[in-house]
Amino acid sequence: MELLFDKDPLTKTVQTFHSENGDSVTIQDSQEVTNLLETNKLLRDSGRHHDRKSELRRVASIPLNVWWDLREQWRKQGLSWEERQHAMKKWLNDRNNQPFRTDNTKV
Repeated sequence: MELLFDKDPLTKTVQTFHSENGDSVTIQDSQEVTNLLETNKLLRDSGRHHDRKSELRRVASIPLNVWWDLREQWRKQGLSWEERQHAMKKWLNDRNNQPFRTDNTKV
């Protein structure tokens, strides 16, 4: 059985309730990110960036579902705050995550 559990038009997130024979229950989160990724690409390709030396510059825009998954993964690994910061930088600099980047400089 699959039922719509929640839908948020602001964040474009959808939660779907799944159950098989009443034995297991899963709530699946999904999020429409096409516009976010297109905006990130436009910003990345524009070549216009704020002060690249500033630690407060915008380097990425990440969907909420991805952020929560990363956060939970690092929590389960028992990473400290500093280790999570390092893991985030490593994740952002990974070529596979380039669609989430808003500039091409190394974090």
